[in-house]
Amino acid sequence: MEQAYESYAQMQYSFTELMGSREMDSLEELYRSERENRNALLNKLGEFKEYQEGLMADSLESANETYSQLVSTLVAAVAIAIVLIIGVTVWVIRSTGRSISLITKGIKEIDYQDLSSISRLNIETKDEIGEIAKAFNSMADSLENYYEKEQRYSAEISEQNWIQSQSASLVSIYSQHVTIANLADDFISRLAPAAGANLGVVYVKDDSGSKPVFRKQAAYADGAEDAGRDFFYEGEGITGQTVRDKKTVLLRDVPENYKVLSTGLGDIRPKSIMMAPVMLKDEAVAVVELASLRPFTDAQIKLIEKVIETLGIAITNISGRMEIERLLAESQAQTEELQAQAEELQSQSEELQAQSEEMQSQSEELRMINEQLEERSRDAEMKSEELQAAKEELEEKAKQLSLSSKYKSEFLANMSHELRTPLNSILLLSEMLAEDPDQILTEEQKEFSKVIHSSGQDLLTLINDILDLSKVEVGKLEISFEEVNMSEMSQRMKQHFTQVAKHKNLEFTVRSSEEVPPVFNTDEQRLQQIVKNLLSNAFKFTEEGSVAVTFEKASKGDFFGLPLSSYTEDWLKITVVDTGIGIPAEKQQLIFEAFQQADGATMRKYGGTGLGLSISKEFAQLLGGICKVESEEGKGSRFILVIPNLPNGMPEIASGFACF
Repeated sequence: MEQAYESYAQMQYSFTELMGSREMDSLEELYRSERENRNALLNKLGEFKEYQEGLMADSLESANETYSQLVSTLVAAVAIAIVLIIGVTVWVIRSTGRSISLITKGIKEIDYQDLSSISRLNIETKDEIGEIAKAFNSMADSLENYYEKEQRYSAEISEQNWIQSQSASLVSIYSQHVTIANLADDFISRLAPAAGANLGVVYVKDDSGSKPVFRKQAAYADGAEDAGRDFFYEGEGITGQTVRDKKTVLLRDVPENYKVLSTGLGDIRPKSIMMAPVMLKDEAVAVVELASLRPFTDAQIKLIEKVIETLGIAITNISGRMEIERLLAESQAQTEELQAQAEELQSQSEELQAQSEEMQSQSEELRMINEQLEERSRDAEMKSEELQAAKEELEEKAKQLSLSSKYKSEFLANMSHELRTPLNSILLLSEMLAEDPDQILTEEQKEFSKVIHSSGQDLLTLINDILDLSKVEVGKLEISFEEVNMSEMSQRMKQHFTQVAKHKNLEFTVRSSEEVPPVFNTDEQRLQQIVKNLLSNAFKFTEEGSVAVTFEKASKGDFFGLPLSSYTEDWLKITVVDTGIGIPAEKQQLIFEAFQQADGATMRKYGGTGLGLSISKEFAQLLGGICKVESEEGKGSRFILVIPNLPNGMPEIASGFACF
């Protein structure tokens, strides 16, 4: 067969070549000569097929005989196996039933409201039921551990929320007082109940004498006015030592004879006393002392330490304002006194001139009057020198206040950077908890995580605003003038706030005038931040109606009188109009100040810190323009930003920008 097939294959190859060359005669001759080889191949294949079919018939007959024997054997084996299986099954069912009953009972006894203690299964078999019992006991261990961790985590979250809310409430009072005594009284009256203290005293540092002394400014003791000492020096007693060491002291083992809390029935020994120095730039400016009938908890200690971190800044600011007011009052009094003396001197001089004309012959009397006049002139010169000294002292105090403001700004800038690291961790962890890929948290815990993440985002925005404002105050904010695509700018604003408008069901439009140049030279980042602040402010205070922003070329009347009005006539005007609550005329200057809104009710209802418009004002000045507002209470507001086109950057012109 192999030889015949090879011959046939050679013929087929030759046949193909002849067909390609179209040699029909040779092709016909080849076909006739090789026909016998093909027939021989077919015969061989037929013989091989018959041989194979014979082998298969023999194998089938042998298989049928073997099958018959196998069926008989299998029937007998199946009968025996059925009897054994029935017996084993009955025994297994009874044993399994008892084990399953024990497992079912253990599961039913689980208290899903309290997973701190779960009963275990005492099944010691080594079959699948035993494995289930082991798995149940392992699950019970995991549930108890998880329940313990969940309770601890919930307690920590509640503690952090409590500290944040209490500290925010205490810090909010700092801007409400203009005297240290009022601030100290309000502070201790709020801190003591919040921290679980039954008595509290605030001592503030007094540098007016030859030696600094800490004097009592306010006390909290259920109405008692004699709580605590009137004053102490640094290093005097435990409280004075806390000032020297600059560390908080917590007394948990109060001596038996230490009785300081008084009631109508007698004196009571406190269980815990805490003395915390209020630090500012590594210097103690005040001391807060608290006593309680119960030991202070960790949360209460953290609250006390958190609120006193910023108390020093508030005390220093109020002290600076009080010192400036005192110096201004003294200067005004001295100025009025000098003016009265000058008027009196002028009157006497006129009177002397009249007497000189009338009494020329009385030269002796005139000489005496001249001597008196010279003496008064000398007195006036002395008063003038005293006034000059007072003026120089006032200028020195102003420089110190400016330096203090600079240090404050640098402190806020540095502190903003320091706060970002733990805050970013809080944001990341709270976001991971809210996503909960393992589905191990309850919906309430996920909601807590979302609240933490949202609050962290708000705090991060506030830190960024404070950092920008601090950079502006210390002159470290860099401005980079570059080409800005105005079409992309307007489109970006539309994309950014369209969803906000839909969420609040407000109409939002963005319009760009054809006169606006396609490319405008300014700081794109600062311009975008100003417009975003103005739009965010508009959406926040608009509950129904519309918000619109317009980009157009400014007219001469829009930038008339500005420092760069004579430098270029190419100005851009951006107008943000809303139908919100509006701003009273007397409050329109106030809203551009840091941490200010139109009134306290607005801040409570709409939220925010009041930094957005202050930053917009500062950025507008840095870009060479202005930011102003036109508004009527109850009829909406119109914020207008006007900035110049500066291809070559900010020119060397004395700054004197204003924002209305």
